[in-house]
This record gives sequence, structure tokens and C-alpha cells, in this order.
Amino acid sequence: MSIVVGANNSHGDAKRSRKKISVLDRLKPGEAETVLRRPLAAHPDFGVEAEQVARSVLGQVSFESGADETENPVAGLYLL
Repeated sequence: MSIVVGANNSHGDAKRSRKKISVLDRLKPGEAETVLRRPLAAHPDFGVEAEQVARSVLGQVSFESGADETENPVAGLYLL
């Protein structure tokens, strides 16, 4: 299921040129959790792949936040 956003001048052109946004992209965090857990409960073999994706995502977040924590104090230093 998708929603349509955007506006155009003519009614017919608006339908063809509007960008569709996936319902998955509109999920709130709690809803996204439910959407993830239901297929995992029905297909436990997906759990291995889900674990790998989760580790990858958490690793990226840790790396990015660590870089930000290091960059901010260093950027404030006045170096000769």
C-alpha cells in the first residue's frame, strides 16, 4: 500500500507524476518493530539474517556516533 504526495496543475497529470511513498517508510518505530517481529515469528529461519542486519546497523550507528563525539571536541581546538 502506498500514499501519494505532491501537487500538479491538472488532475490527470497529478496522478501520474506524484511520488508514491511506501507504507513501510511511514511506520513509526513501534509499528516497524511489529512489522519485523511478525515475519520473524512465522519464519524463524529469517532470524539469522535479521541478526546480521541488526549487528551491521548497530555497528554503523556506533561508528558514526563515535566519530561525532571525537570530531566535535577536536573541531573546537585552536591549533597553530
